[in-house]
Amino acid sequence: MYSKINIYKTDFSNKYLLRFNDNSLYVGYIVREVVLLLKKNINKDSIPQIINEKYNLSINDADIQKIIKNIEDTLFVTKKTSLIKLFKIINPAKINVPLLFQNIFKERTFYIYLILMLLVNIYAFFNVERVAYKSFTETIFLYVFLMFVLIFHELGHSIASKKYDVITNEIGFGFYSIFPVFYIDLGEIWRLSTDKRIIINLSGIFSQLLIGSLLFTMNIFVHYNYLITNLLYINFIILLLNFNPFLKFDGYWVVSDLLKQRNLMNKSNELLKGLFSLKLPKEKFGMIFYLFSKLIFILWVIYNILNFIYKYSLKLINNEFSNLNYIILIAIIGLLIIKLIKKYKQKYELNKRKKTI
Repeated sequence: MYSKINIYKTDFSNKYLLRFNDNSLYVGYIVREVVLLLKKNINKDSIPQIINEKYNLSINDADIQKIIKNIEDTLFVTKKTSLIKLFKIINPAKINVPLLFQNIFKERTFYIYLILMLLVNIYAFFNVERVAYKSFTETIFLYVFLMFVLIFHELGHSIASKKYDVITNEIGFGFYSIFPVFYIDLGEIWRLSTDKRIIINLSGIFSQLLIGSLLFTMNIFVHYNYLITNLLYINFIILLLNFNPFLKFDGYWVVSDLLKQRNLMNKSNELLKGLFSLKLPKEKFGMIFYLFSKLIFILWVIYNILNFIYKYSLKLINNEFSNLNYIILIAIIGLLIIKLIKKYKQKYELNKRKKTI
């Protein structure tokens, strides 16, 4: 298994990134040396002597055992994830991207383009009038084009990654919780500095903003087109979802980097539990602001879900509408609630077992 561990240099002094499947671990030069020796099938008992002679240290067998245990516990243990990968669509590493497009993601120019296109998309969203439903065929075309937009979102991540010498080999389709999503493996970007990681994480949004700006330009010349106006609208809604810092989409990873919290989700959840126990968090202002914002967001989501279920369940019971979309949406929300209840029930039972041990 050690032969399959990838070792990367990082932007940080004397730090290396180990990658195995979807797991990663930051290490220093000693741990890196241990992995290199294990990759060569060197006997574990010989490792302390080799390292001590090479670096003039006094490491013993117990130290090496601790290092090996940390590596195996971090890299070789399969971690639970909400993402279920179904199939690979393309290998972006095989796509030749002109240097001109890669240079868009330079640190100095990226944010200028990002802000300008964001303003264009905000203006378009509030001022371009959507064309009402016309035909089933046009709706099918709308969703086909939307698939291409979402794939282009992932390609944006890939192009920006390539700019900073990070190669991504897979864009695929799967499910995040119960929602269908496109995905790309960006685990290797952890070897980069925070500034570069933020640009890569925002590059998918950047790609969608570019598409939104092009659609707005097309709308100027082709007025009242169903595909253009509705794709422009849906694209912006997806952008807002990706900006959301409370779900594990692009905005979340940007905020995670800004707050210097790699496990921001777990950290914020622990602090929220403390709040419910009337324990005030002793954190920096940024983390406290994020925590209370997340609390407000959760309460807002719960209120809207309950209100939606109540409102449309009554309509369904009274046969006031027969729109299949609403029925499907209610079913999806119901499945999500059941899944969340099961998840927290499992956690509760696990914590209960730990206390009895």
